[in-house]
Amino acid sequence: AIQQIDLDVEDLSLENPDVENKSILDIGSGAGLPAIPLAILLPEHKFMLVERRQRRTSFLTIVKSQLKLNNVTVVNDDVQNINKEALQESQTSIKIVTALWVGDFSLLLDLTDHLVEDRCVFMSKKASDWSLKQEVLPEDMFEAIDFDLSEHPLPLHGKLVILEVNKKRPKSGEEL
Repeated sequence: AIQQIDLDVEDLSLENPDVENKSILDIGSGAGLPAIPLAILLPEHKFMLVERRQRRTSFLTIVKSQLKLNNVTVVNDDVQNINKEALQESQTSIKIVTALWVGDFSLLLDLTDHLVEDRCVFMSKKASDWSLKQEVLPEDMFEAIDFDLSEHPLPLHGKLVILEVNKKRPKSGEEL
């Protein structure tokens, strides 16, 4: 499964020449899946693991230290409290968001809107019978973004769903 995720991350059409500053945000990191294996496989990427529970954050900090993962930052907080200015100061731009167990995509988009770039990729594990029709999406969401959706079966159960999002920004003097 990790190889599948690795290939999907590498194949994403994120046209950004600044690869070393491309960051992956993992929300609700828990035990570190998929972020820790991906950080090992993709050392040129920066990873920000955000976890609200102190016990899990402590565990992730130990794992980071033991594995000498200099490309990983562990944050003990709610993703809504993360400050975009701090990301900008470190010349980091969030291009990929992973979240294995964070609700539907509209919640994920809402939780991260203040952090992600206009073009971003969201990756989430879903049940085998999941479909976009099951998502609770606001009607105006499709007016605000363009997106591509791809699904990849996972070996044991479920599937990896990748949502590539382009936020539509109004031109000056124009409304969406």
